[in-house]
Amino acid sequence: ATVRRRIGLTMTAAEITASGERVADRWLVLGSRDLNADKLVERRIWLQARASGRLAMLLAFAPPGQAFALALPVGAVLDAELAFAPDAAPLRAVVVEQREISTDQGAAFAPQGGTLDDAAAAFAAALAADPWTTAVPVVVDGAVPLVGAGSQEWQIADTKGGGRVPLLAQADGVDPNRADLIRYGLLASGGGHPAPLFGLYRTGGLTPITVWSEGRAASL
Repeated sequence: ATVRRRIGLTMTAAEITASGERVADRWLVLGSRDLNADKLVERRIWLQARASGRLAMLLAFAPPGQAFALALPVGAVLDAELAFAPDAAPLRAVVVEQREISTDQGAAFAPQGGTLDDAAAAFAAALAADPWTTAVPVVVDGAVPLVGAGSQEWQIADTKGGGRVPLLAQADGVDPNRADLIRYGLLASGGGHPAPLFGLYRTGGLTPITVWSEGRAASL
């Protein structure tokens, strides 16, 4: 299934629903990103199960300028049953049954995370299962951005595990200031204090997507 996906033979939502592993839980919306893909815009939404801490990624596509059918605000809690696509490291899922969604961040639960060492171990495990892996979603419990002398020298420090990795932020084709907005947005949202951080762990460092401050999620 992994090889078929990597060469472009992806499963449809209906196929995943029919044959995928089912998991029912309350899911915290960890983060969201829209990516330009050919003639469509691809939306990726990452979720985390309250009971098990399992991660899931929902995909949606729409033509540029048109609204997505899938819209889940960061920090919301979704009570739903998901079906996971078969894979060496299952991550992509589709919503089979949605029972309730709560957008009250004051009533939401906190993300479950670990240290940067845990993130590195998760990346290594995913890479061993799927050698085409380039990034894995992770939550770091106590992350702090460290300002560098140059824009490429910022780091993410782990106050619990003591590790550090480069902070990866890149400008996109729409907003040339996007990288600075991510870096300074992370610094401002967390206030320089240790905070839960969701992002994508790569071989070169970590790309931040969402930070939590005083129990509320701020999308970067």
